[in-house]
Amino acid sequence: MIIKDLHVYGYGKLENQRIPELGQLQIFFGENESGKSTIMSFIHSMLFGFPTKVQNEPRYEPKMHAKYGGRLSLITKKMEKSLLNV
Repeated sequence: MIIKDLHVYGYGKLENQRIPELGQLQIFFGENESGKSTIMSFIHSMLFGFPTKVQNEPRYEPKMHAKYGGRLSLITKKMEKSLLNV
């Protein structure tokens, strides 16, 4: 599976962020508190489900009342191109 691009509608401090044209190997780097772990958590939540309010995992609800969730475009062996939209 290859993640082609992602669009974060609202997740933690990320709001309406687009990361287009991701390659097979993508490295995110930046200062502390720049959003690297938040992007990793967003991808995990999109693939495995967002934590519910009763679970102890952080939910990363949007800070500025944006729509919660986002979109991932994937390429898999079975499907040439698929789209996850939550």
